[in-house]
Amino acid sequence: MKKLLILALLLMPGMALLAQMKIGYTNAEVVLLMMPEYKGIDQQLRTLQQKYQENINIKQQYLQSKYQELQEFSQSAAATQPEVQKRQEELVKLQEEIEGYIGDAEGQMQKKRSELLEPLADKLKAAIDGIAKEKGYSYIINATLGGGSVLLYQPEEHDITIPLLGKLGVEVTPELEKRLKGEGGLPEATTPESGTGGK
Repeated sequence: MKKLLILALLLMPGMALLAQMKIGYTNAEVVLLMMPEYKGIDQQLRTLQQKYQENINIKQQYLQSKYQELQEFSQSAAATQPEVQKRQEELVKLQEEIEGYIGDAEGQMQKKRSELLEPLADKLKAAIDGIAKEKGYSYIINATLGGGSVLLYQPEEHDITIPLLGKLGVEVTPELEKRLKGEGGLPEATTPESGTGGK
């Protein structure tokens, strides 16, 4: 009995500390997508993606025409083994160049996306910090990771999404509030991560 009393006394400060902690949560990705500035960023990224995709299409059409030429040449009377092999090697080189361009385009898209979203992420972080101070939260947790929820239980009164959106200048309509509370679909990320693959 004496051991239990000692254990209880030892645990009391930790329990008191836990009782003082207040933890809030939000879906940072959804909030970011709903920020007024996001639409312009999304449009810039889509325009850039389209430019890269057009270039890729032109390169792939050129490769296709060279392949067609090789097919026709290899069946002609003028075809020699060394010349056919030379043209095949040129095609392989062209294909490698296209693959390199696609890789570079994807890297540039990712870099531009990060560059454009950084100010928004900073603004979101400042708003989260402001809400935490105003409402006395010790921690604010991002409720999602890779599209799935990381919270097994989340009391609605600690969801800071609606006040956070208000702080960021997003009009929270009753319809939007319903969607945020799970009564409809949430906005999804539309910005291409890379999206340049010649599909």
